[in-house]
Amino acid sequence: MVLFPVYSYAELPVLQHDLEIEFDHKNRTFAVRDQITFHDRDNSEDQIFPDLSLNPDLRIESIRIDGKSVENSYNNGIIDFPDDTNVVELIYSGELDDPQSPYIVWLPGDGWFPEAADHRVQFSLSLKADPQWSALTQGIPITQGGDAARQWDQTDPQEGIFFVLGPWQRYSKELDGKRANVLLIEPDPELAERYLDATLRYLDEFNKLIGPYPYHSFSLVENVRQTGWGMPGFTLLGSQLIRFPFILHTSYPHEILHNWWGNGVFTDASFGNWSEGLTSYLSDYRSRELRGEAKLYRLNTLIRWHDFAAEKADFPLVNFLSRHDRATQAVGYGKGMFLFHMLRQQLGDDVFFSGLRRLYAKYKYRYTNFYHLQLVFEQVCECDLNGFFKQWLNRTGAPEISLDSVNISTSGSSNSLRVKISQHRENPWDVLVPIHTLDKSGKRLVSRVQLNSAEQVFQLDRDTPVERVEIDPDFDLFRVLDPGEKPITMSTIFSARTVAVIAIDESFSTAAKQVAERRSNWRERNPSITEIDSSEALVMLGWNPGLVKNWLISSDSDDYSIESDSVEIDQTPYPMDSTRVIAMTTEINVNGRNKPVLWIATRNSGGVTDLIRRLSHYGQFSWAVFDLPEDRANKTGQWKPKSGSLAWELR
Repeated sequence: MVLFPVYSYAELPVLQHDLEIEFDHKNRTFAVRDQITFHDRDNSEDQIFPDLSLNPDLRIESIRIDGKSVENSYNNGIIDFPDDTNVVELIYSGELDDPQSPYIVWLPGDGWFPEAADHRVQFSLSLKADPQWSALTQGIPITQGGDAARQWDQTDPQEGIFFVLGPWQRYSKELDGKRANVLLIEPDPELAERYLDATLRYLDEFNKLIGPYPYHSFSLVENVRQTGWGMPGFTLLGSQLIRFPFILHTSYPHEILHNWWGNGVFTDASFGNWSEGLTSYLSDYRSRELRGEAKLYRLNTLIRWHDFAAEKADFPLVNFLSRHDRATQAVGYGKGMFLFHMLRQQLGDDVFFSGLRRLYAKYKYRYTNFYHLQLVFEQVCECDLNGFFKQWLNRTGAPEISLDSVNISTSGSSNSLRVKISQHRENPWDVLVPIHTLDKSGKRLVSRVQLNSAEQVFQLDRDTPVERVEIDPDFDLFRVLDPGEKPITMSTIFSARTVAVIAIDESFSTAAKQVAERRSNWRERNPSITEIDSSEALVMLGWNPGLVKNWLISSDSDDYSIESDSVEIDQTPYPMDSTRVIAMTTEINVNGRNKPVLWIATRNSGGVTDLIRRLSHYGQFSWAVFDLPEDRANKTGQWKPKSGSLAWELR
């Protein structure tokens, strides 16, 4: 057998699985009968299907090929069959050995059903199991309840067959033809109600934005593992995660939206994983946009790319497959999100969202890559986007822009500005740059100019005298941040190559050693500023306000001030008692060089090690205040960016 070679990846062949599954919960065993039909044979006699593979730990009871029993057709997990085969029927069984049982989760790739590379599936599934247990696939339920087999059909092509089974408590709600389910390990009607209402709200919102929801219902399934997995028609979220209040507004809508992008339109990763960037843009970003927080979200996305990818771990967006660390997240999710934002800025809202709806309608249940996206948007805008996609998919790095000069001439009521912009690249980027002008009344006008050479002069005409010119002050362009625009945040510390950990109070010496041992690139250092390598970031542990005030570059600023028994942040004093912990990033000067520092201001060394582990999840913040024994910060914030070189005063 050879892998399927003749179809475009968007048009992979479809196999039909008719599955009958029976679970013996008492003996922890199961039996499966699967009839696989190569029904696309009718469309092409020359079509060659790939090998079928099954988990080698399962026991094959029988194999029938086109109605005839065969032997020696199963070897080390591979099922062999002639090229002209139409139907393969398997009967096999196995044991449940998952220590998390009774909750059973079977996913494509687990080998629980005969799978083939480079294909799609349709299926029917009937189940015999404990009637008190709940089961779920992405198929449409046909019958359910009692001793009768529970059945599902899925006639739309899928990437694989997802199946979960367990003794969940089921809650359901339906509105305007949309159905929501919540499956919880223990009864919790209030929690279920919150998720049911949110599910129906998000389904309605995304239906209107993109197109009809592609599955029968959407279900939140509580998992005994602390996962965040998105499946066609449902999501598996850990018990702790679903009880965090913010999950309902962040991760949860993200997983629902994946049913349009990723589980509705499939991701052809041979040319880049586009679905994470688009899902982040239409879910995570768009929710902030609707709350008026879009600018901050874009800034934080750029900060994460700077801190985790830009200098040492950047790579072309077209090479992104999946997230496995913060660098891949910064590129795949962050830069990917920005690609769609910049495309929207270039095309306008009407064309952009029209393109998304056409993309969804055309490629639903088909594999899709960035090239298909480009073609769809070019058809909608009737324009050439090859240069746009080529540079943002294939280049590493980002444009680094400077505002070199602004000259103004006035004639009557006309004010003509000549704005000179340059970019620090031998191979210039071709980017749409927003130029903002403000007059003395505060009126703001925005012009978008195409910068495609090392330096260019742009002429802008205004009706009123201009007092200030700003280049991309809202961070609409994926670019290198000016030093004044980038506040120091905790991600600056956690992304540093090396970090020195020092105890500024002797009682924290043991804690400093324990903290340093937790990370391979962190080292304990003596509490002497002269012995610290100027290339290292710094973590200071303990309460020693006199020493800290002498070391920090600005211990009395508009952002914060340090007193003998408190720290004041944004004009709010935080007295330093035995339960208070303040984690604060700022700068320290070592041997004439400014370097980032994270100060864990506390009188209590207990729990410092665990606290720093949790701080890695607060990367976008400059400071956080904890009141023990609470696990989460009760107050967080980010220092205000300083004025950078991308603004020009004309007064």
